[in-house]
Amino acid sequence: MKKKFLICVIFYNEKKNMTKTINQLKSVKYDILYINDGSTDSNYNYLKKDKKNKVITHKYNLGYGAAVKSASKYAKKKGYKFFGVFPGDNQRKIKDLIKLFRLIENFSKKFAYISGSKFHLLKNIPLHRKFGNVFFSIISKCWGNNTKDILSGFKVYNTSQTYKIIQSAPDNYSFDLFVNLYTNMMKKKHFEINVNCNYKNQSSKMRNLFLIFFHMLRTIFITLITKNAK
Repeated sequence: MKKKFLICVIFYNEKKNMTKTINQLKSVKYDILYINDGSTDSNYNYLKKDKKNKVITHKYNLGYGAAVKSASKYAKKKGYKFFGVFPGDNQRKIKDLIKLFRLIENFSKKFAYISGSKFHLLKNIPLHRKFGNVFFSIISKCWGNNTKDILSGFKVYNTSQTYKIIQSAPDNYSFDLFVNLYTNMMKKKHFEINVNCNYKNQSSKMRNLFLIFFHMLRTIFITLITKNAK
């Protein structure tokens, strides 16, 4: 029997925030998968103490994209129709993820994924992230993208429609850019809704912004060249 929804909690060195994130999830009735992307600040054995918890641990920090790939593989293997990415940094609200689940369930034949946009909260977003969101959202219009928050990782995916795209995406922070670009190039539909996002006391794992920016531009260039060569 095909299962419907899987919540995938992705975290890396979130010792301060994971307890709050887990408390948010106590009331949900959906299956939950925890993906520890090589954390070094704690061994997170408390997750494994409860046998009900499903945990995937990367031996090393492989990157955000690699964590979503692990989520996609697990969802496909276990027969989940949809899976949602929920960051372990307590920036997001579970009620918003449930809203995305309900939307994609109603339009599952039409949409490859639905994302949660924080674009309406630009004044609250750190400057470096604000610049990246605006810059790449403008550029993305070149390939027909109509969503504003192109770098949002807060998504619910249709497992079967996105599996190949996700597995071919980069492991780093350019992952969401690639997914958006390739989804549009393959003429798969997606859309976004406004959701909450709290940056006040939460952590940020983005370092070396110049390198991240370079990787994102490189992803656009390589993807477009490869597609046009086919």
